[in-house]
Amino acid sequence: MMYVRDDVKKRLCEVRRLIFDFDGVLIQSLHSFRKNIIKVVDYYFLEILGLKGRPHLLIDLEDVQRFKDTGWFNNDWNLTYAAILYHLSTVFRKLVENGVYEKVKRKLQKLEFTNLRDFLLELKTIGIELNRRNISVDDLATDKKSSKFGLESFLELCESGDPEHIKRALVRFFPEPRVKNLELASKMIPYDAYRPDLLRRLFEESFLGGKLFRKFYQETPFFNFKESFMEREEFIPTSETLEVLVEKTGKLAIYSERSRKQAIYHLKRKGFLRYFEPEYLVFIEDISAREKELRRAGVRASLSKPDPTLFLELVKKCASKGFVAYVGDSVSDLLMVNNARKRGADNVYFFGVLSSSQYKERLTNRYMELGADIITYDVNELAVVFRDICGGG
Repeated sequence: MMYVRDDVKKRLCEVRRLIFDFDGVLIQSLHSFRKNIIKVVDYYFLEILGLKGRPHLLIDLEDVQRFKDTGWFNNDWNLTYAAILYHLSTVFRKLVENGVYEKVKRKLQKLEFTNLRDFLLELKTIGIELNRRNISVDDLATDKKSSKFGLESFLELCESGDPEHIKRALVRFFPEPRVKNLELASKMIPYDAYRPDLLRRLFEESFLGGKLFRKFYQETPFFNFKESFMEREEFIPTSETLEVLVEKTGKLAIYSERSRKQAIYHLKRKGFLRYFEPEYLVFIEDISAREKELRRAGVRASLSKPDPTLFLELVKKCASKGFVAYVGDSVSDLLMVNNARKRGADNVYFFGVLSSSQYKERLTNRYMELGADIITYDVNELAVVFRDICGGG
């Protein structure tokens, strides 16, 4: 698949900077982050709560793509949180249906996250109660397909991937009293971007494996996963591709919600850091730092994609003249560019790649609907487009 809008062909050689997303564009994430989402959701329900059932029923790669296609779930922590909390709403409905809600509710009211070990023991006792009431993973997976409480119904209500918005979308999935039950369910999966929690700790340990978790976080792993999804990640562009793109547009930039340490680790290991301008690299730490600043000023805001605030700052910083192109792999990437244009950045193109999606035709259609300027299979094919239109090596 290669698509280039006619008017873009005429101005492609005027692009003065390429800004890349990291996951799915520079690094193949289909078999790392996306599979880790599935692993973490399964681990929470099958291992931590100890429910009976089979893996891969609660969420699969197609479900992950459904989340991504909304444009709200670029952040995989948020996506994983949404998936777990969604299935917990089914747990609460089952408790009411089985007439055992009050007994479990008393346990949940006492639940507090003080330290990881004690908290997991408390969750295990709650899981024992759920097993006694014959609430299984199969039950949760069945409700995922229902017309009233199905996953599609939840995703249609989502207007943001921010945890508070996720909870607002999910409240109607809980039995009465809905708000209080949502609060109790939230206590079962502590998630905080700024303080110790269960969601991020489990996700990061599972993704990195014990060795890399220790390296990046300087902490002893608690779960001690042996397997590392990150170690299996492969770089997508070749050195020849990056040489061509640097020749055409100058040193490259990155705007990504990946961890800076992890991204630099990959770039150094491959020997590709030299193709990127250090001043033009924005990662999740930068986004989180700005959110903290706003919180201190009394403003609660999510600056994750598709919010364009920090992206616009990067555009102004790295290309004051000419055109800029953002190379992304998801609907949220394209929505961010469209939002940047709405704020006056009429010099920004969107180049969409397909290589990280399991459902390439579906993603292509969404790109076309939302006005992508170029669509290629991957970054290597993008270099071919530049060579064909702008000439040179």
